[in-house]
Amino acid sequence: MMAANSLEEAIKQAKKVLGDKADIPSPKIRPEKLDSDVERQGTSFDKATDNAIAELEEMENAVSAYKNGMDQIAAEYETEDFNLNPRSKDDAKKIKNARQIFSDYFAAEQAKADKEMKQLKELGKHLVQLDNYTPLQKCR
Repeated sequence: MMAANSLEEAIKQAKKVLGDKADIPSPKIRPEKLDSDVERQGTSFDKATDNAIAELEEMENAVSAYKNGMDQIAAEYETEDFNLNPRSKDDAKKIKNARQIFSDYFAAEQAKADKEMKQLKELGKHLVQLDNYTPLQKCR
């Protein structure tokens, strides 16, 4: 025998098997309430998933803007002479070393931002899975 699609259908099938003398009790919990709770929570879940996807996109945009901004700042320091004389051998060495410090810093920041973006992309894959989730169908 195939499984019933609703409680009402299961009751009808059971009555056929049990006969007219059998008494099938009514459930103490209303299936309609259970259905309503699942439907309400499903709607809330869908909204939360949509919000999480939107927030993720905003975070990706923020990280991208961070990377671009850091690139612009780095470009400023690449040509900065820090009010020293670049023609002086001693000052030129100081300028070069200072530029290298900034170059290393900005390279490290870019690497952190790249790692962050990679993590966000991976998180996005999981959010797509959540977005594809279909809540429990009605029990009745």
